[in-house]
Amino acid sequence: MKKLVLICVPLVLSGCGVGSQSPATTPPDGTTGGSSGGGTQSYPYNPNMNASEDADIRTPYYGEWVWGMAFPDGSVSVGRMSIARRVSPLAGMTNASAGAAVWCVSKDECPYEREIGLIGTKTTTGKSELFAGMYPDQAYQWARFIGLDADGLVGTEINGQPTLVGTGSWQYYMGSPSTTVGFAMTQRSTNPPVKAVSVGPSPALTSKPEISGANLRALAPSELRERAIAAVNKAF
Repeated sequence: MKKLVLICVPLVLSGCGVGSQSPATTPPDGTTGGSSGGGTQSYPYNPNMNASEDADIRTPYYGEWVWGMAFPDGSVSVGRMSIARRVSPLAGMTNASAGAAVWCVSKDECPYEREIGLIGTKTTTGKSELFAGMYPDQAYQWARFIGLDADGLVGTEINGQPTLVGTGSWQYYMGSPSTTVGFAMTQRSTNPPVKAVSVGPSPALTSKPEISGANLRALAPSELRERAIAAVNKAF
């Protein structure tokens, strides 16, 4: 089984970008729109694993993503990300973007609706991996979920849509035991439902992203859940 390491990367998502970085222009509808240095942006833009920050001005993984997460006991949860703002370069992270995220245990139970979803490449001790993560909104000191794509490539396994599949680690609370999970996620559209991302650990920032989990199981294709189950079974 691949060893999984939870990464703890402080994130500050705001209208001013990260630190002194100027944020890439984000188109209003996820398909065409704003430019930086000329030209029109178009989506999707889903780079494969890359330890170097891409010179492309677009927001990587911009759009709405849904995922299935399978636990060793056979249960499957679903989640949703609205990736809307580029946050890299950050230490150990490239081509990364973030946005609002939600995780639902069942159709009517979505305990985490104010989380941060993150997709990008992380590099640790010279090894790079394409990953997706979900962080609690309040501090960014630990990841509730980290999933590592199996081959570092954005595939099209599910309905021909951009897809990530692999194994990961889920931790309910900081300090609680982590659980190995299988995951599969796919990009439903290049129009993120929650575009305004203005959050951070500073007490002065009160605006937090929230994304609904309503009808999420209907949005997540059955094949997504099936591939998540296959991934966790392969890990054991």
